[in-house]
Amino acid sequence: MRTTHGDFNYDLACIIPPMKASSLLEHIGLLKKGEKWVDVNPLTFETKIPNVFVIGDAAQSYLPKSGYVAYSEGKLVAKIINARIKGKKVEEEYMQMVCYATVSDREAIMVETSFRYDNINKRFIPSHREDNKRKETTAKRYEEWAKGLWRELFG
Repeated sequence: MRTTHGDFNYDLACIIPPMKASSLLEHIGLLKKGEKWVDVNPLTFETKIPNVFVIGDAAQSYLPKSGYVAYSEGKLVAKIINARIKGKKVEEEYMQMVCYATVSDREAIMVETSFRYDNINKRFIPSHREDNKRKETTAKRYEEWAKGLWRELFG
């Protein structure tokens, strides 16, 4: 394969294109030409247009771009919308990123980061935990975590 970073030979490849928001968001005025992500309130994911939210790969965020993070952002936005409809306020939530990686047919490793907003210093404070030791118990935790996530998403 030929890339701007040179030529690469491979037997199996997972090609990930550069991440950026959809050009649709540029067409509707949420993304400026040449920018990669939509500016959002980092606590609510609300855009400059009231009650319009952008999450996941399209949002400028302190959070990593991952499926679980987008899922968590979506849950938070749903809570905010529901609360606004009812005239209530959503309490501050800790955003969390979890990533499991299988490293054999029976073992996995994991990393988890929670983010708390520091109102005084106006910044997010990460709390990071990782377990890079290959374990069957981590693989079992991953399987149960994934099953729970799928149940919650699809019933």
